[in-house]
Amino acid sequence: MTPLCQAAFRGNVEMARVCLKFGAEVNTKRHEQGYTPLMFAALSGKPDLCRLLMDYGAESSYTNNIGKTACELAAFVGQHECVSIINNHISLEQINKLLNPKDSEEKFPEELSKFIHKTVSAHVVHPIAIIFTLLDYEDALKYRKKILYVVDRIFESQLRCKESNEVLSLKGLFGQRLHAVSHFCFTCGSFSAKKRCGGCKVPYCSEKCQKFDWPIHKRCCQAISDWNKKDEEEEIDLDQIKASIEEVDEIKASIEEVDEIKASVEEVDEDGETKNE
Repeated sequence: MTPLCQAAFRGNVEMARVCLKFGAEVNTKRHEQGYTPLMFAALSGKPDLCRLLMDYGAESSYTNNIGKTACELAAFVGQHECVSIINNHISLEQINKLLNPKDSEEKFPEELSKFIHKTVSAHVVHPIAIIFTLLDYEDALKYRKKILYVVDRIFESQLRCKESNEVLSLKGLFGQRLHAVSHFCFTCGSFSAKKRCGGCKVPYCSEKCQKFDWPIHKRCCQAISDWNKKDEEEEIDLDQIKASIEEVDEIKASIEEVDEIKASVEEVDEDGETKNE
């Protein structure tokens, strides 16, 4: 495997970034099974790495020797966040074409292009997450009209596209949700939130989100904790269910045994009556 494939296989984002910076071939298939770096990144469950590779031109339509794409491989191993990023990728080139068209004399800074790219590429569509993104860019208010124009054009193109971009097409409604497999940040809705409130154990993706939510959360933390404890007490013990089923099976077997004995006795009685006659 190439160094980029090795980095993707191990989920090493920084090493992959270095390889790409020095001109590594992003769509290389120099692997005996035809795996690309994007396929390895998807299998390793690294959303940021998938995004990085696609920003450098990784093709999501390429297949390996068994005809599976990176997206299909990610779905097979349960890496649904990687699936979302691969399916809903918007390139920086698309943003630049709208932001700085060739026939326009006005040119906007590269930082603005990167900011818009980050905004439309995000697969988390919670309003708080969007606000945090806006706060990270100082000139968001200054270029608000241009930002709205570019974002609107991107949304419009995705809504008209035959193979629509799921996240962008539905951002105005709610976006993709993966409730069955992910813990969502209580503040911004980010996937796979790993931090927990010390009291009630609700999930957060970062200290920033936890601090932002605390003025409100502190009023209901104890109530949520009590509610969770109540749910735990009411949970059905699977071992108890199994024991109850076994007990019912034993009773059923005993009843069947009694019925067999009863049937045998009745046969004996019938034979005795026949002989006496």
